[in-house]
Amino acid sequence: MKQHMTDSLKSNAEKVGLRININKSKVQRIGDCNNNNITPINIDGCILEEVQKFQYLGSYQTSDGNIDVDIKSRIGKGAAVFKQLQPVWSSKSFTTKTKLRLFSSIVLSTTTYAGDTWKSTTKSSQQLNVFQQRCLRN
Repeated sequence: MKQHMTDSLKSNAEKVGLRININKSKVQRIGDCNNNNITPINIDGCILEEVQKFQYLGSYQTSDGNIDVDIKSRIGKGAAVFKQLQPVWSSKSFTTKTKLRLFSSIVLSTTTYAGDTWKSTTKSSQQLNVFQQRCLRN
């Protein structure tokens, strides 16, 4: 069935002048990862690489739906933005209110980008709260 969908995608893409780049294409199976009777997906006889996780539009997707990798990545990106703004945080020219608005609009939005797709868990909420509190203490 999955091979049929891939073949259909390929034929419809060719109708409008598009082609699938076999070197850049990957396969990720969601949910049936433990099934040993999995047939590999191929295009023109070339088997596509199967991956457990990949990054798409800045967010990590995993085959088991685990969001820990994505949260760690987003916290790392938020920390990098926070560090780049260090001159602002240490400046006496900005009020605390302005610094908090900058923190909220730049750092927190970078950290929680695509967060509406995450399944909410106690662990993920705690990780995000720890990051936010650590930044605010600085």
